[in-house]
Amino acid sequence: MVVNIRLFAGAAQIAGSNVSLVFEADSNLVLCVADVVGQLAIRYPQLQELIRVSRWAVGDQFVGMDFRIEAEHTLAMIPPVSGG
Repeated sequence: MVVNIRLFAGAAQIAGSNVSLVFEADSNLVLCVADVVGQLAIRYPQLQELIRVSRWAVGDQFVGMDFRIEAEHTLAMIPPVSGG
């Protein structure tokens, strides 16, 4: 299964705005956000701090770390923002 991840701001500067992670093709494979985030942290260790403080979304909904990822989903990393 290929999981597409959208990155923004500093994360996009480090890894690019779109990252694809490939997981072993197994018909019984069940991935959750935590699995994908863990692999992203391994592939891009310089993102670990941003990963720790970011939220995750699928479509227009924030999701928890236990959310099941399906093949058609694109996961988005939403870093904290500041404004004034």
